[in-house]
Amino acid sequence: MDSPKSKLRRPRSNIATLRRQADLTQKALAEQIGVTVNTIANWENGRVDLWFIVVVGKLCEIFGCSPNDLIEHKDVDSERNALSLEEMRESLGTNEPQVTYVTDKQEQKDL
Repeated sequence: MDSPKSKLRRPRSNIATLRRQADLTQKALAEQIGVTVNTIANWENGRVDLWFIVVVGKLCEIFGCSPNDLIEHKDVDSERNALSLEEMRESLGTNEPQVTYVTDKQEQKDL
């Protein structure tokens, strides 16, 4: 049985074109999505296999969802809404002492 890859042309990246249309540098795009400039360059120059993108697109078509719906991930806002250590201690009813660290280069710092 032939694999889906053997029936299709190798996917080609449009990331560079879209990045330029958005007036972004590779560095700016990398910073926005949390990857390295080398990763962006590899995607743009076809040095990585892009079949996962084709598969994600097909999964989205089958399930009628967005790529974000396929994965579970934490975003910055959910981390901001996390309980502080003090709030966790209070809700759990623990009275554990705070941990303190001392280093040669800095004064005692309470956490």
